[in-house]
Amino acid sequence: MLAAVGFFAKRVKGFDHYRRAMLAVLPLALFVLLYLVLNGLLFHATDFLLPEWFLNFFVIPAFVGNILSGSTYIARTIDINRTTLKSSQGVGYERILTTIGLGLGITASIVLLALHITIPCAASLNFIADGCFLLNAVSVFSGLGNRLGNCIDTNSKPKNEKYTIGIASLCGFAIALALVLTSTAALVSIAGVTTFLTGGAALPFWIGSGIFIISFTSSFASAADYSTKAANFIKSQSTNDASIKQTVGEKFHEYRGSCIGVGVGLVLGVAITVALFITMPYVFVGIAGIVAATMIVMTSVSVLGGLFSRTGKLFDGFKNKKTNLDDKPKDEPPEQLPSSPAGKNELATSARVMNTLQYQPRKLTRAESYPNLITLKNSASKANDSYHGAEHILLKTPARNLRRTQSLNDLEQCKAYKMC
Repeated sequence: MLAAVGFFAKRVKGFDHYRRAMLAVLPLALFVLLYLVLNGLLFHATDFLLPEWFLNFFVIPAFVGNILSGSTYIARTIDINRTTLKSSQGVGYERILTTIGLGLGITASIVLLALHITIPCAASLNFIADGCFLLNAVSVFSGLGNRLGNCIDTNSKPKNEKYTIGIASLCGFAIALALVLTSTAALVSIAGVTTFLTGGAALPFWIGSGIFIISFTSSFASAADYSTKAANFIKSQSTNDASIKQTVGEKFHEYRGSCIGVGVGLVLGVAITVALFITMPYVFVGIAGIVAATMIVMTSVSVLGGLFSRTGKLFDGFKNKKTNLDDKPKDEPPEQLPSSPAGKNELATSARVMNTLQYQPRKLTRAESYPNLITLKNSASKANDSYHGAEHILLKTPARNLRRTQSLNDLEQCKAYKMC
């Protein structure tokens, strides 16, 4: 038991802020979810559980997924900005666009809350509902910025993931813009499933439209991201593509989680679409109805894929020895200077170097094996003694007179050369 606790503490200590946020927020999200479900079942509250019972199979994981997503994007922003400050290379567009998205998400949520718009679970959770709404907005804006930044940066994602996210983002932007221009954006929003941030009549048309376009585009990019990860995982298990195997192997649980989440989300999204078509066929009328049905499936894939993918990424942190972006492993051996025979003019420098090294895996020379030899050679040189005379003095030095700070490895090397 103690060994398991020690292993857990050691791994958590090496986590980045992303995984620490997962560990901290996940229990809180599950506790709030349990409260909402019990409140709805015991007191018949309708601000969380929907009358259409089959929609609750999506609402419940979506609630937890949005809280985790917003929290982890805040943590990710901290990680990449700290890394940029400590590294000369930086993180590039991912850092810039994720930070901008975080700022826009917080600003949009504060403005919408100040205008007293209707938010989910306000009756049951009071001020906690405001925090959940803020995390949802951060998830939408930061998620889009993070994915677009990764698409622009080099060596951040496999090329097929970049192309898929980029194309999906452009398609989502074009469809959202068309919906806004034709005044049909409200027809694709289904309560509890595809509700997008708009602000309603509380905001000017151009501001509300901009928020809707970003929210709609973010859903497309998110679904494309996790779907491509799922495809790469399947490809890594069925082919011998070395590059894909390496990419998936480094984040195995994250990619496997995406595959599971996308599969579950696809089944759930299709089931909800069919159930809504049977119970409310008027929802799927015309082009907007087709878009609404498509968005139900894509939103379900995005939410479930993200939830399982983030959980897998957390497990990857326990598998890997070090996941912190800022710290280097403490058990790394110190950097060692290249071996070269020290000349008489370099003996003083070599003495300082040898005092800092505890162990050299290569075969050491006699002068390197025993730092006192260097000191005696310098003394002998100053006294115009011969080089071999200093060695003779050293050979007569008994082992008990060794300095207490001398390491055991030096003593063994000394005995190996028959110097003690």
